[in-house]
Amino acid sequence: MPQNNNHIIAKQTIELVLPAQENGFEWHQKIGDFCRQKLNKAIAETLDRYSSGTTIISIDKLEIDIGTLSVQNLGDELVNKIVRELDEQLYKLIKLNNNRINGQLVQMTKESIPDSIFGAWLHFLEHGHLPLQAASISSSALQETVLTKLASETSAIAHLKNLVIKSPNALNRLMLQHSNTFLQLLLEAYTARQHNRLLALLKEYGVLEARLLQQAKVKTDIHGSVAALRTRFWKAALTTYLIDNGRNHGQWQYLIVNMLATMVEHTNMVKLVTEISKNKAAYPLISELPAFVANSKEETIENVARSIWGNEAPAILPASTAEKTGGPGKPLKLDADTMGAEQKNATKKEPETTPLPPNNHAEFTNGPGMEKDIEKKKGNNWQDIRLRAADRKAEEQQNDMGTPDQVKNDARDSIDQHKSEMVNEGDAFYIQHAGVVLLNPFVNTFFGKLKLLQGKAFVNARAQEKAIHLLHYLASGQTQWPEHHMLLPKILCGLHVEEPIERFIELSDEETSEADNLLLAAIKHWGALGSASADALREGFLQRDGKW
Repeated sequence: MPQNNNHIIAKQTIELVLPAQENGFEWHQKIGDFCRQKLNKAIAETLDRYSSGTTIISIDKLEIDIGTLSVQNLGDELVNKIVRELDEQLYKLIKLNNNRINGQLVQMTKESIPDSIFGAWLHFLEHGHLPLQAASISSSALQETVLTKLASETSAIAHLKNLVIKSPNALNRLMLQHSNTFLQLLLEAYTARQHNRLLALLKEYGVLEARLLQQAKVKTDIHGSVAALRTRFWKAALTTYLIDNGRNHGQWQYLIVNMLATMVEHTNMVKLVTEISKNKAAYPLISELPAFVANSKEETIENVARSIWGNEAPAILPASTAEKTGGPGKPLKLDADTMGAEQKNATKKEPETTPLPPNNHAEFTNGPGMEKDIEKKKGNNWQDIRLRAADRKAEEQQNDMGTPDQVKNDARDSIDQHKSEMVNEGDAFYIQHAGVVLLNPFVNTFFGKLKLLQGKAFVNARAQEKAIHLLHYLASGQTQWPEHHMLLPKILCGLHVEEPIERFIELSDEETSEADNLLLAAIKHWGALGSASADALREGFLQRDGKW
């Protein structure tokens, strides 16, 4: 993560042109020491002098030509020369608003801190990670700023609306990564009216769907079912209020209609209507629909309601809606069986499998018992990390588990040809808990015990997401953190960083217990840690930061 200063340097490059007779290795060592011991601190102090408490300044690139060097003059005089040139360039850019430096045009932007935070949130919605300048902001500060902007600036609303319309990932991440309360507040900020009944309506749909699935005797993962329902609900809500040009803000019954349409996918019409008509007390909000339809002058909602209810619900709908249609001019076909044939067949399908990534390599930071300087390695080469996910027998894997040094060597294979599968070219972001790669030899057995794998692949997409959360738990001991904290686990589990994942995945006691046991097994395997606790392993080796 960024240090506690007022600036961030995304990349610092020193380019040297050496005569053939020069010792390149010696120069590499000398320049590295010069930067760490003298130059970096001076550059940081210079940049901080131009920082502002109210404005975020972004500069694409600055170049300084320091001329001819010798190994002997890498001292204070050279530092002063570089700092003077840097100071002159910053003064021209920031104070004089002159963006032409040494004959070249330098790109620079200035924006207020709230604007920058809101822009970072939009970037997260679209790409799955925060830009560097927002990497250290807390989730509470991020969400508070977002809600304030949406409530006070129409331009912020327009930016959000345009993004969720053009980017399916952004819409999905908005639903998957934010709490029910935040999404309700977001819609209230957008529509400038309260929506106190939204969460109660979601609860009603949860009860309704659970009963319908129970009646249909459909075996389902309860957590997966709840997550899927929540996603459908908020997708309908955001579509109704945010995307649909605001024309139905005062008629939230459109949301009821949209959600009931999704229920038809899980049961037949007869069962849906019967359940609601017999248990009106359990669904006070959903049961408002008939009266609304009876008084509605909107053809759209009448047609949608008819396509859902038809004349199978004479006790619920007024007579005017009893015509059996499936929308304008389309007959609605009902199946009196508990489940239609199509759904029966669907429940028998084999689960989708998501391939694990191939073997790849990395240069890690130090592991237990290693004497190298940790800080020297910190933050380097994490773009070369991928999880080796071969499906080996436990005996084979146990024999293959070596020291952290051997783990590093064991993971060296073809990362470069696969990087494009996980990350877009040019992306830059901070990596948290980079040391989790040290657990690589233990992970296959761990996932296998929890039945997340089928051969060399995850059982399904939800198993892959569960694996991502488990890797984060291994490193942090925390659950249900925002997605931008899980970039490395996503990459290690073979998921592109822009692919949205569910935040509110519950880890069972069995799963967290297995994770804790894995850490204890790693401590025992690496004898240098002695009787250290799982948290000591986390703090000492797993919770290290890097930068992609």
